[in-house]
Amino acid sequence: VPMSTPLVSEPVGPNPVLDAAVKRAVIAGNFEAAVDVCVKFGRMADAMLLAATGGRELFQRTQERYFELMKDQPFMRITHSIVNRQLETLVANSDAGNWKETLAILCTYATMEEFSGLCDQLAGRLREGGDERSATLCYICAGNVEATVSIWMAQQARASGPETQRLEKLVEKMCVLLVLDVCKSESLPAVVGEKYSQYAEVLVSQGRMYQGNQYLVRANAAQTLSAAVLRDRIFNSDLRNLQQITPDQYPPFPYERTEPWIAP
Repeated sequence: VPMSTPLVSEPVGPNPVLDAAVKRAVIAGNFEAAVDVCVKFGRMADAMLLAATGGRELFQRTQERYFELMKDQPFMRITHSIVNRQLETLVANSDAGNWKETLAILCTYATMEEFSGLCDQLAGRLREGGDERSATLCYICAGNVEATVSIWMAQQARASGPETQRLEKLVEKMCVLLVLDVCKSESLPAVVGEKYSQYAEVLVSQGRMYQGNQYLVRANAAQTLSAAVLRDRIFNSDLRNLQQITPDQYPPFPYERTEPWIAP
């Protein structure tokens, strides 16, 4: 049943006739009528109190009516989304310029299950608007390693300086990123593995086999072919490896094994 529209622009104060009408409705147990009278005369605080006594459905309808009447208040849209657990709608309609405020609301009111997805949604909006720096922070909060690294890669491509130096800076940031609890994972995105492999190739070309292999071990967590091939090359480049470790400790063979065809 729709609520009545207020008949006054300002709440009506103490009024014998109005108070008597509300009293009669309450005595009769007709809380809906009592709430209706209060709404008509702008006494929303009284309406909410009576609605809370009149049952969940009446309270929810009165609450929605209150939000509708107060929708021009800047804070009311936020309050409405929080009370009704509509944080996804809040993020979708939020002002990108006030993204910090939106992120703070998510930190305060989102559940653990919701938080990552909502931060990811906020980051996507910021990225679409061209605010890559803010989007990066939100992607990190969401634990979205792949999206974070993709932004860094785009920035790396636009940066000046030697390619090796730019790659090194990117790898440094990825290493720090993956230390964060929210970004830890048994498997890494392929894009991370590829960058680790590229950096490992640089290290190996400089004769730093051990350091290069350490990055390849990390890259293998992303199951990239380039990392597996380079690990195999490094391992077989030193015959001492075959003597010092057992076959079950060899790095995975990167190619498919097939039996050679022998003519009859």
